[in-house]
Amino acid sequence: MSRFGKLFVALCVAAAFSIVAVAAERQRDWQTGKVLDSERSRNFAGTVGNANTTGTAQANGNYGTFQGNTTTSQTAVYRVYETFLIEGETHVYLAQERLRWRWSKPANLTVNGPREVCHRKAQTVRD
Repeated sequence: MSRFGKLFVALCVAAAFSIVAVAAERQRDWQTGKVLDSERSRNFAGTVGNANTTGTAQANGNYGTFQGNTTTSQTAVYRVYETFLIEGETHVYLAQERLRWRWSKPANLTVNGPREVCHRKAQTVRD
């Protein structure tokens, strides 16, 4: 078998294993739950800003003088989260979603509405 043939067979075997791994990963134990509460919170993350300096410098021998003006501006930065409390069949789950942009909208979950919930490394909620 040629070198390229062996490479092709190796790629096919790797692709088959990755497909099996993805298929096994998608099997989830979904439970029916109820959304009990939702809340939006803003956490202070820090400030960002800049400074602009304008002026003139004059040399007087080995020394110099500077006359100028500095303007600064700072803006507060907040991290916004939407938190959901979901009651499952056997557990109560606390799911949190970060809203990264001003125009971002939280998941469309109705309080006291039924939802399907799956517990994994990250909380998953679906209609």
